[in-house]
Amino acid sequence: RGFPLRHLPLLLDTTAVSRNPEGFDSPGKVLHLAARAHGYDIFIYIFFGSPKPSSAARAAANMQLGKLYLPT
Repeated sequence: RGFPLRHLPLLLDTTAVSRNPEGFDSPGKVLHLAARAHGYDIFIYIFFGSPKPSSAARAAANMQLGKLYLPT
């Protein structure tokens, strides 16, 4: 409960800025995405190497999110 209902493909547009998770030290921007899709609760961290990711880096992250496959 509490995970927002989303449809695949997941996109960066639905992420929120996050702090580094415990045990990780990232110099760049960290985002997190919470979703409920196909009966699964999903929580994903996205790490960028820069505090201001380029549009190419954001596009690459969206492409990777688009590859997420969940069995039904």
